[in-house]
Amino acid sequence: MISIHPGMGQGIAYWLRRWLPLLLIWLLATVADRVWLAADQAIPAWDQAEYLNSAVDHGRALDLLPSGE
Repeated sequence: MISIHPGMGQGIAYWLRRWLPLLLIWLLATVADRVWLAADQAIPAWDQAEYLNSAVDHGRALDLLPSGE
């Protein structure tokens, strides 16, 4: 039978070969980000603070974050 998708039917080996490198890059970037944020406790500059306020406001509007009251 001819497979339309090149990795179809190859199971876990296909998944590992295809997605594991991307997953490892994402995991490494996330860990580096968390380490950087833990080490750098400086007050953010105005632009970053405004971006953070906007992100929190959007999170609250979408009920992803608790209200600040």
